[in-house]
Amino acid sequence: MPWVAGIGYYNVRSVWSGIRLSATRLVLVPHSCSDVETNGALALTSSDRSSAEPSHAASDRNGSILAVCTTNVTFSPYLESRLRAELAGTDITVASAGTQAVGGSPLDPAVAGRIDAGGIDPSAFVARELTADLVKGADLILCASREERSMVVRLAPAALRRTYALADFSDLASQVVGTETPATSGSGTGQSFVRRVSETVERARSQVQARQGDASSIVEPYGQPQRVFDQMFDQVDGLLAPITAVLLGRPLSWRQTSARHRG
Repeated sequence: MPWVAGIGYYNVRSVWSGIRLSATRLVLVPHSCSDVETNGALALTSSDRSSAEPSHAASDRNGSILAVCTTNVTFSPYLESRLRAELAGTDITVASAGTQAVGGSPLDPAVAGRIDAGGIDPSAFVARELTADLVKGADLILCASREERSMVVRLAPAALRRTYALADFSDLASQVVGTETPATSGSGTGQSFVRRVSETVERARSQVQARQGDASSIVEPYGQPQRVFDQMFDQVDGLLAPITAVLLGRPLSWRQTSARHRG
């Protein structure tokens, strides 16, 4: 019996119960099971699917996000897992890749443990190398640093205005949280919701003072002690708050604002 193969990305929406992520775990399943929905490496059972309570109509919030780092075993899969959890109930898909990834490599154990603690089974994940096709197919690309952003743009120059260091995109998104924008009202453009969000956020650039030096980068934890991984987790979690607020059309809470400043 063939099993669904993991190729370094997840494209299955998580399950929400009320306003929190369900404790139901995502698991690797065989293709021949008739009572599951499969896509990529993970699946949800039909009973799980029936209990889901989407936050938004799928047709209103769609598109794709690609997370990028160097190895695809630290920052990018963690960002992928966090975005998937936050965007549960939408039709926004999230993937990840690495600019110098060794295809087939497993997650760093520290990252696997953190993802597992969040209710997602990381065992089927393996790293994959970034390609031009992956970049061209994404509506928004979020990178660990500006250096990796430059590598992405060299692969696909047309992606320049939808590729960002995570910290930079977070700063821009914070300027449009809670505003009425074409991204949430102009659905007749033929573009995905995520692409329209990216274009709207880009227009806020003149309102934001650019970060200097390493302030725009996420710390690289690969081969480092646990405290460096914890620093990376905290940076990502703090910077995500305005991004998910824009994507979900919700205001920032004071707790999220505080966490962002710590990130």
